[in-house]
Amino acid sequence: MSRVTRSGLNRKRREYTQKLALLRRQAGEKLTPDMKEEIRRLESEIKAIDEGVRLTNDAITIKDREFPSTIFHYILPIVTGLILGLLGNYTVFNIRIVAAAVPSWAIIISLPIIGIALYALKYRIRLIYGIAEFVFGVASAVSVFFPNFDYSQLQLASSITVAGSLYVMVRGMDNIGEALRDTSLEQSWKKIFKND
Repeated sequence: MSRVTRSGLNRKRREYTQKLALLRRQAGEKLTPDMKEEIRRLESEIKAIDEGVRLTNDAITIKDREFPSTIFHYILPIVTGLILGLLGNYTVFNIRIVAAAVPSWAIIISLPIIGIALYALKYRIRLIYGIAEFVFGVASAVSVFFPNFDYSQLQLASSITVAGSLYVMVRGMDNIGEALRDTSLEQSWKKIFKND
């Protein structure tokens, strides 16, 4: 059950509890059969909500046990993301070398395949995708200034590269944040980046 669903359940529980308390106050000792039926219904709804929350908490506990928060669990995606981001950046900024080594028909065929693979990576292993995206953005921005940067040579294309790189970095951070949702690192991520 998602976070929104759990908060919705808690909100519904509060609503039913308030209705139940109001109904009992209004009725006093003079409970009509309709009032008794409504009290039973509300109590049953509250019990069902409590069971739903309990099952959700159990599922989260099981999920945490299945995917323990270990260094290895996060190191592998970080290293893989770094490698993919740097490889992608190298390929983009050295496209002439790649084009000279690979026939044009192979590049044309591989582009949609690479796009589909990146899409699949984003939705299956979002942490790796987010890290790769962030690293690609950083490397793209740095490539404007490295190895020798001269402010007098700054052109519109360089400015656009830096602006685009910043956008890619932000998207990467967003994907990392989404990947960390419902994990043991979610609270740490929120403490750093969100003002909740």
